Amino acid sequence: MPARKRSPLNNCHIEQLNKFSDIAAKSFFEIGMSASYFNILFHPAWRFFRDYIIKLGILDGFYGLVICLNSAHETFLKYSKLRQMYRDSSRLSRERICFFNSLKTWGGGEKWHFDLSTRLNEKGYDTFVCADPKSELMKKMHSTSVKHYPVTVKNLSFLNPFKIIRLRNLFRKERVRTLILNLSSDLKLAGIAARMAGVEDIVYRRANAIPVRNTFLNRFLYRRIITRMIANSEETKRSILANNPKLIHPSKIQVIYPGIELIDREKLKKKQIYRRRDGEIILGNAGRLSEEKGQIYLIHLAEILKERGIKFRILVAGTGKLKTWLKKQARLRNVHKEVLFLGFIDNVEQFYMDIDIFLLTSLWEGFGYVMVEAMAEKKPVIAFDIKSSAEVVHNGQTGFLVPRGNVEAMAQKVIELAENKKLRQEFGNKGYERVESLFTIDHTIEEVRDFITAENGGSHK
Repeated sequence: MPARKRSPLNNCHIEQLNKFSDIAAKSFFEIGMSASYFNILFHPAWRFFRDYIIKLGILDGFYGLVICLNSAHETFLKYSKLRQMYRDSSRLSRERICFFNSLKTWGGGEKWHFDLSTRLNEKGYDTFVCADPKSELMKKMHSTSVKHYPVTVKNLSFLNPFKIIRLRNLFRKERVRTLILNLSSDLKLAGIAARMAGVEDIVYRRANAIPVRNTFLNRFLYRRIITRMIANSEETKRSILANNPKLIHPSKIQVIYPGIELIDREKLKKKQIYRRRDGEIILGNAGRLSEEKGQIYLIHLAEILKERGIKFRILVAGTGKLKTWLKKQARLRNVHKEVLFLGFIDNVEQFYMDIDIFLLTSLWEGFGYVMVEAMAEKKPVIAFDIKSSAEVVHNGQTGFLVPRGNVEAMAQKVIELAENKKLRQEFGNKGYERVESLFTIDHTIEEVRDFITAENGGSHK
């Protein structure tokens, strides 16, 4: 005898029951309705009795029985889901997470800590932040509802027992389960304090693609203090183990790319940062003015482009210790009118909107977040090929990668894109699609949530 096919109507009915039980459970959760075992058992039984006996569903025979059973099942699902919501809420309240970052200046790591601490807090996680009282991160934390503590950390602070004890007491007071650190100086101080406080999960997020030195102190920290690591790129992960493959087990290092928020740029107030002159191609660079960011190469690039008669401007957003020296170099090489140092830019979205091509001259990067920001504005990117750049830019599809330090090759690609508007648009559109698929803040949040709540992830062996 052939098996009876399930009725499409019955399937639809079950889907509706599941849908409405979700809605009802959420509504009950918001008003604080109880989800005791009594409710889970009593209400479905009462629903069946009421519909089948009191409302005379029994008179409809077999179909009346099925409908009443499904209604009772829907009630059971509603209270079961409500109980699970309370369990999830309780679990999240125990996931006390401290984001610890003592750097005074603002950069990709500080933005990551700000975004993650505030976004996870909005999703029900109990987060707080420790930051330098005079830092840009602390200033931004003042405008949020996330709890924050001022902490001053120097490279040798871990030798100060009073600081260690104060932090140990803070972690105990706040019942921290997960500590996420950003700097090596923070790791040495707060990591040791957290181990003394019994913090289960001590996570070191590394965003620098410089190999870790194989010293006694680092071996102690990576093997005895750190439980897990987050690397901002595959290149950063590789660099962690470059000098000592046994420094920490590779399975304890997870790559989580930084994410960016894609917003409707049409709603932004468009106040141009730079007004284009006729025929100019606008090149942009953003980042801290320091040796590793390689802004000196922008000045060499400007010399080449000027010699070849290209009409251009290079806008450099950011500040740092090399600002005065770089300006002096631009003047000495007679390109001070072509290379404009804009300082710190609040409206970075408008900065990217005002340029035609983004240039990254960094000599090393853990992850080129500024390239993602440019791609989010549909701008093509030309960057030195420093391995991590290839994780962001698809050479020949979203931009160009040129050999590290090769300004001549960069100039050739600038000219190629400057003369081909259609190619710039094509690269920009493909870059935006790549950001959508890999580098959104929502994607990062989900990965960090999974990382934090991973089963047995916080156990220290």
